[in-house]
Amino acid sequence: MTTISGTAKQLIYGVIAVSATVLLAGLSVIFFIFRFDDPLAFASGLLLGAATASARVVLLEKSIARAAGKGAQAAIAGARLGFLARYALTAGVLAAAALIPGVSLFGTIAGVLSLQPAAYLISRVSHIGSKE
Repeated sequence: MTTISGTAKQLIYGVIAVSATVLLAGLSVIFFIFRFDDPLAFASGLLLGAATASARVVLLEKSIARAAGKGAQAAIAGARLGFLARYALTAGVLAAAALIPGVSLFGTIAGVLSLQPAAYLISRVSHIGSKE
């Protein structure tokens, strides 16, 4: 089993934190403001999306590690293949969420997109303790 770096762990923790925040906000909207979705379906979709975002982080790290040990052309080809694999995974998960009745597509999209705010927050928080 391959271990993941501290940065990847931070990103995964960030995805979990952002997804938990989105879950609380989404359930608040569903229960108190506008009942647009089944709460359990939203939560399961968000969990599926967050798991997909976390898997994309791990796959990105493995792709970078593989590319670092190759020549220039092989590294470019491997990086492109990894890029396509990560997006194929995302497309497959979104298609499955659209087809499975008990999973909210909206929640899945929110979970998949939680990687972007997590990366931003991690970059901002990591500078707090540094002496630069």
